[in-house]
Amino acid sequence: KEVRMVKAYSNIILFSCLVFLQLIHVSVQEDCSELGFTEALLCSSCTDLEQFISDTAIIEDCKKCCSVEAEDVVKSYVSAELITCRCQHHINQFPHIFEFIDKKASNYPQLSLTDIRGTPPILRVKLADGSSEDLHIDKWKTEHLEQFMAQFL
Repeated sequence: KEVRMVKAYSNIILFSCLVFLQLIHVSVQEDCSELGFTEALLCSSCTDLEQFISDTAIIEDCKKCCSVEAEDVVKSYVSAELITCRCQHHINQFPHIFEFIDKKASNYPQLSLTDIRGTPPILRVKLADGSSEDLHIDKWKTEHLEQFMAQFL
């Protein structure tokens, strides 16, 4: 019987905390809208705003109300492996990939090349924590590969 009472009280406390947190969230949203900021405000907009006004209070309010966009969280890779099949069929099907391999790949010391028969072009990127991600690059052009390498490696 005591266990049931403890569970009931735990659920009531949990529910109360959730309601309180929701009220705080609504209050912050109302404060932001009263300040003239919408829910769609991105933090990069606050950074842009800083260039045009010197009122630090407005900038601080802006930063309290903004949301970080996904592009602000930039991944950085420690290395990459370009996996392809160098058969004539794939060379004909993905000429832009092989142009990159032949003319540009040597500019990127963190890039290794692997030939696996029958494999469409894949860029396997490795993060600092040892995990990796496979990017299907069969539709990428040579310049897309160059931009990616310059930006993320």
